[in-house]
Amino acid sequence: MGCSTTGTLATASYNAGEGKILTAMKKAQSDDFWEISNHRYLKKETKEYVPMFLAAMTIAKEPQKYGFSNIEYHPPLVYEKVSVPPSTNLALIARAAETDLAEIRALNPALLGKRPLRICPALKSTCRRERKKFLRRIFHPCPALWRVKIPTGSPRAIPSPFWPKNTGSASRNSARPMR
Repeated sequence: MGCSTTGTLATASYNAGEGKILTAMKKAQSDDFWEISNHRYLKKETKEYVPMFLAAMTIAKEPQKYGFSNIEYHPPLVYEKVSVPPSTNLALIARAAETDLAEIRALNPALLGKRPLRICPALKSTCRRERKKFLRRIFHPCPALWRVKIPTGSPRAIPSPFWPKNTGSASRNSARPMR
């Protein structure tokens, strides 16, 4: 049985790791987070994380009911996704989209450094076998192109093979030379 069978176990897995939750489920002989949390198989942090996460979700669904009023919501980010080869320099993407590197980084906070999809520092600290297993699960099969967010309405200055063919007008999908 995988950890995604219930929301509480999935949330606990996010906090403690899938392996830790699977081990706790086996030891407790249960697939119920609340039953597992009655034993010593999970750290206090995980036992407290799940209820706090559920409370935050409940409040987020009806904030006024829980005393949160006059909330100023940020407008949703508006962007387009484009496909680029792995390790394309983010400065090149910014230049092609006629925007600055800061905006590309703001739209793509998961991208580290100057190139898309470097491994984040937290992942580097995990053991090699676990890292390989994680990367296989996340990135398999390995795509030939990566999706990067750019501001909506950006000119299509990157050669056309890197842009989706089914969006925008014909002129937007045609290749334009970089300046």
